[in-house]
Amino acid sequence: MDLKTTNFTKKAVIGAMQIAIKNSGFFAYKMSVIVANSVAKNIIGRGLSFAANQTLTKSIYIFAGPIGWIISSGWFLIDIAGPAYRITIPATIYIASLRQAKLKKTFFEKKVCPNCQKSIPPDANFCFYCGEKL
Repeated sequence: MDLKTTNFTKKAVIGAMQIAIKNSGFFAYKMSVIVANSVAKNIIGRGLSFAANQTLTKSIYIFAGPIGWIISSGWFLIDIAGPAYRITIPATIYIASLRQAKLKKTFFEKKVCPNCQKSIPPDANFCFYCGEKL
C-alpha cells in the first residue's frame, strides 16, 4: 500500500500527543513540569513559579481534554470537506458496499446437507458435521 510511516502530518502528531497524554495519566503533567523547570533553570537561573506550573498543567489539560478534541475534530472536518475527499470518501463507501453485497451473496448461497440438514459452504465435497459425501 506504500504507506509513509515516517512523515506524519501535524494533525496526526497532535492527535497522538493528545491520546498519549490521556493514557499516561498524571505522568504527562509531572514530566512537563519537570522539563519546563529544568529549561527555565538553565535559561533564567531559577525554576518556574507555582502559578506558572499551574498554568502549564492547566494548558496541557485543555490541550488533551474536550476543548483540544473539539479543535482537532474541527481540523478533521475541514480536511474531509477538501476537494480530494469529495471523491475519495464516496468511492470508499461504494467499494465497501460492493464488498458487503458480495459477502451477503456468498453467505446466502450455502448448500444444505441432505443427511443432517445443516448449512455448509457451496464448494464443499462433504458435510463437515456428519461426513456425508455430497
